[in-house]
Amino acid sequence: MRNPLPFVAVVLISTALTLGCSGGGGSGGGAGGAGLPAGPHPIILLDVGTLRADHLGTYGYARATSPNIDRLASESALFEWAFSQAPITGPSQASIFTGLYPSSHGFIGEESRLAEEAITLAEVLSEQGYTTAAFVDGGYLSPGFGLEQGFAVYDNSQGGGVAAVGPKAIAWMKQNAARNFLLLVHTYDVHTPYAPPEPHRSAFLQGLAAPTAGFEPTAERLEEVR
Repeated sequence: MRNPLPFVAVVLISTALTLGCSGGGGSGGGAGGAGLPAGPHPIILLDVGTLRADHLGTYGYARATSPNIDRLASESALFEWAFSQAPITGPSQASIFTGLYPSSHGFIGEESRLAEEAITLAEVLSEQGYTTAAFVDGGYLSPGFGLEQGFAVYDNSQGGGVAAVGPKAIAWMKQNAARNFLLLVHTYDVHTPYAPPEPHRSAFLQGLAAPTAGFEPTAERLEEVR
């Protein structure tokens, strides 16, 4: 895909096991922009819930599961020693957005939320003149869990997947291409029930029955399709 933006910091986040983390400079012309090319400095977070780093080619997986991610990684800084701060979505997302451990930001369980006094990346960048938008796929990123703090636009597709989130995010990005912006694009496409559409459904099964929409990810069933 040809990048229409003059300078883009892209962070691909795998929220199950391993996280790639990066940052962008401040508004153009300020001290935070030292060393950056002239023009807008957009930051894009691509957040794929439950995506496993050990099943991506760029991290050594043998099967061709991630050609586009691998191509992006080959042209980027690749972080190999970074980890999710929690095994569930809410607390780990809160750590991504705040830079704090769950014990510090307080979002530690299924009934928790991010406190209003917590300072998020979106809030910091907003104060520096960035426009901010998030296009998310529901779950713990739904409004009400506090993760929307600092986003001027917060669009929830409620499980529609990348097919719903992607076009809206691309349209917004094109409309704001001349500005400094923070864009969060979040999807649960690789989350349970682990029943992807064809041709992905049977690509690696080697004759085994493909998972159905009611597939239960028990240890025994996961071993069958490993």
